[in-house]
Amino acid sequence: MGKNFGKAYRKWIVWVLGILTISTNIFFTAVLYAEEPAAPAIGTRKVKLLKRINGQDQGAPASCNNPFTVYVDKERNLLYIVRTGNGPVDRFDIVDNYKYVGTIADSPDIKMSYVLDVTTDRNGNIYVLDARRNKIYVFDNQGVLKQTIIPRDNRPDASALSIVGISFSSKGDMYLADKGGSGVQVLDWEQFLAEEAI
Repeated sequence: MGKNFGKAYRKWIVWVLGILTISTNIFFTAVLYAEEPAAPAIGTRKVKLLKRINGQDQGAPASCNNPFTVYVDKERNLLYIVRTGNGPVDRFDIVDNYKYVGTIADSPDIKMSYVLDVTTDRNGNIYVLDARRNKIYVFDNQGVLKQTIIPRDNRPDASALSIVGISFSSKGDMYLADKGGSGVQVLDWEQFLAEEAI
């Protein structure tokens, strides 16, 4: 009897330890893989979709279903959509239900390679940045090419900058983001243009 009791006791101990091990594993697995609690909601309403712009529904000659980048000229209520990486740039009138009003940089003379950014200055000139060719194309507000800029560092031994972004301040200073190591360059662009015109 004592021998059988010892076997039964050992089986009982193994069984209890097995149950405890399984329970512990289940508990810690549940704790480890439990999802974090959801962040508190800022509001209970969903954001309302106002418009879906694909280009052709607004009168553009080609689809904008896979846009590369977008820019809004708040002063003139114009939306600029870069259709693909190599352009062109379509322009839409926000006030007139996003009506297509023209295409920038769609000419055989302008061979764009990788349009990374588009912006406007306070005079309505349009700047299209081709990052692969390292050029900034400047168009007037009618979309006519005025000039091509190749940004360079002003240090004597420096080569062309590797520009990935362009923007303007309200007073007309140009900001160029250079991924080549010289940071963001701030240029007195309007002063430069004024001196060039003299």
